[in-house]
Amino acid sequence: MNTNRIRMSTLIGLLVATSAFGNPGAGVKAETTGFGILKSLTPETVSQTPETTSGVTRDAKVIGVVGQTNRIPATLGVRFGFAYFVQGLPSTSKVVLKKIVKHPTIRKPDGTTSEGFVFLEHHTTSPQGTIKDYTGYGFDHSCELATGQWVIEMWYGEQKLIEQTFQVFKPGEEPSDRDRVPRSEAPFAAVHP
Repeated sequence: MNTNRIRMSTLIGLLVATSAFGNPGAGVKAETTGFGILKSLTPETVSQTPETTSGVTRDAKVIGVVGQTNRIPATLGVRFGFAYFVQGLPSTSKVVLKKIVKHPTIRKPDGTTSEGFVFLEHHTTSPQGTIKDYTGYGFDHSCELATGQWVIEMWYGEQKLIEQTFQVFKPGEEPSDRDRVPRSEAPFAAVHP
């Protein structure tokens, strides 16, 4: 067999394999199941995460959305974000979702500035190929209280699954009508990852 025929057969085999597997994100869908002010309903664990603006990540087994709004007061201790549901993922597999946070310029105590970050969230999918979880941000340091537009995105590979925009304001400011979101009728939506 000549080498051109071998190369062509290999190329055709790769094309067939690629089309059979397709885009790994094809068929993956996600929805936000609640957004706004978050509250930990179980004890939190704190992890050092230097890639984030604050340098720490807080996690809890159960999180509640206690105030559905996209208007967030710039107050220490406030946590905000969204609960989400993803389906169409591989069954009982380890997957990585990429969180991208974009925020107004923050000057950190060491003199550096940040306008956002990328954080990788590791999950194990259910037997049905789903993930039910939450993501967000919390104000732990006074330097983080940057008012303006904050955007949190969740990605699976090259596919943006969810984007949620929040308007962070100084306490005492009146929200404009265009930024208001009706409050949820339920006191909170608990998320059990």
